[in-house]
Amino acid sequence: MKDKHMEEQEDRRSNVIVHKWPQHKNEDILYEIQKIAAKLGFKTPTKEILGGRRIVLKKSDPQVPKPIVISLKDRATREKWTTAFNELKLWKEKWYLNEHLSQYNQYLISQAREWAKKNNWEYVWSKACRVMVRKTKSSQVRELTNLEQLKEWDSKDELSPKSDNHDSIEQKYRMKKDDGYNEAERKHRLTNLLVRNYYHKTNTPIMKLVEEIGHKLGFSNPMEDVFKALKPRIT
Repeated sequence: MKDKHMEEQEDRRSNVIVHKWPQHKNEDILYEIQKIAAKLGFKTPTKEILGGRRIVLKKSDPQVPKPIVISLKDRATREKWTTAFNELKLWKEKWYLNEHLSQYNQYLISQAREWAKKNNWEYVWSKACRVMVRKTKSSQVRELTNLEQLKEWDSKDELSPKSDNHDSIEQKYRMKKDDGYNEAERKHRLTNLLVRNYYHKTNTPIMKLVEEIGHKLGFSNPMEDVFKALKPRIT
């Protein structure tokens, strides 16, 4: 037997929902939907539209236009509409068109977005009515089905290119005295490893990263060493 939210999502599989589209007194909702379609670049969308309505959300602001749910003929049409909206970057106009998610998936994606802000993850979105997450452009895309996954990814840093933490990497390569490398070569290898494992901190200034890596390598004042190394090139 299907879960309730899966049945609800199945019922909404061909819908899109539009937020913050201007609302007018005694408006013709079909006319408003045709205006939305025109914004997306569709000249004759009538055959694709099965219907539409504005809905009332819980705790909605009376000053904000009610969302419009648009029922389209099939999933391919829904995909075409959402793709056009994103490719044209129409969110810059301060209205938004998304897949019509089930209440559970709406809750899931809202919680994921809050979590992503706190943990410096860059991407949370829905695709084919599934919630997707990605830490950086180079990270693996993952499907999110429950909030427990976020706790696991938080503790394991699962989407980073390397799952080892920085301290374990440092300890592992400093203790290997019989690996065939001299101290300078070993320190060079450690530097490369640390840089690769720090690079996903996209919001951290580069000089701050240099300082963090320098401290990991055991330098008390790493920035002084950096400026000494750069001085011959500057003068």
